[in-house]
Amino acid sequence: MATCLIVIGVVVLFTLSSRRLSVPTSSSATSTKSELSSLAVSTDHLVLLNENSVTLLDFKGQRERLSFEQFAQRIPVTSYPIEGVEVANGARAYFNLPYSDDRTQKTDSRRHTAELPTPDGVWIARLDTPKADGASTVRISAGSRSEVKTAESRHLVLRNSKGQPLKDARLVGWFNASELMVIGRVTSTLALFALDRNDGNLRFLKRLPDSLVWIEGRGVAVWYVVASLGEGLESPPRGPSELHRVSVDGTDKLMAREAQRVFIGVIYGPRQLFAYTLDDGQSYLTTDSADSNLASARSELNQQRPLLFLPDGRLLLRQGFELTLYDSATQQRMKLGTLPEGHIEIYLNPSTKK
Repeated sequence: MATCLIVIGVVVLFTLSSRRLSVPTSSSATSTKSELSSLAVSTDHLVLLNENSVTLLDFKGQRERLSFEQFAQRIPVTSYPIEGVEVANGARAYFNLPYSDDRTQKTDSRRHTAELPTPDGVWIARLDTPKADGASTVRISAGSRSEVKTAESRHLVLRNSKGQPLKDARLVGWFNASELMVIGRVTSTLALFALDRNDGNLRFLKRLPDSLVWIEGRGVAVWYVVASLGEGLESPPRGPSELHRVSVDGTDKLMAREAQRVFIGVIYGPRQLFAYTLDDGQSYLTTDSADSNLASARSELNQQRPLLFLPDGRLLLRQGFELTLYDSATQQRMKLGTLPEGHIEIYLNPSTKK
């Protein structure tokens, strides 16, 4: 996730989630024609997108509705793909340019659920068909910011230094523009690896604990949670639980610990800020340098779920259908309005990316 120095806006786009947020349309959200003309050059607004249209929302509650085509015309081609977040569950999401798959010859104009772009958008990784011995394969192709033709994509077969196949691989994220975060099994134990997109070198980082609840890439690190697992498949995990962060060199750092509750989500921001949500709905904001045992080092966000950080450290929160912007420096909250109906994703304005 790229960090920018200047906040120009936030973009909210199309969801990948199966969950649906159905919000009644409010007549008060409609702007006059004169108000819309000022929004066209606004540098401090949100863009809300459902399956049918895009809605620009500034911090005064004025709104402007656009078609997908109108919205796409306002974003530079070099800004794609754009990384964001699903509003329904806080999961990572992407929005991309219209694109033709060279294998199926099908064109997709909105999203690619199985693709993972590098932070700079130059390359895209996706899992491909495993080999006969079960070895996972990864397809690396050119992104929209690359000067290389998509037809020059290549396949990497995932094997360790002994030639043993990595099976059941899953792409978690990118450590940097060259190394993928990958989890999988060489033996019966699940482990974390760094995969070099250039030469296919698979570098072992660490074995993952049996009590693993979830794992995902956030920023330039892998985050995972361990907890007490239930006795049956339907039994939810319970506390105590721990939130860990693994860097590209394999260093594993304990970030937070809970005696009775379980971590269900985390986002990482600028200036070592990060926010997490617990299974009772409570969320907290803290820093990378804070002691994981010191509850006093964190700020309570109550029942408002953190969605993403703005480049200046402000935090976008959701409670029900309401969006709020939280300033950790002043501890002030600013209500931004309600979500439109349908599936929603949130993105930083691509013009702020560097």
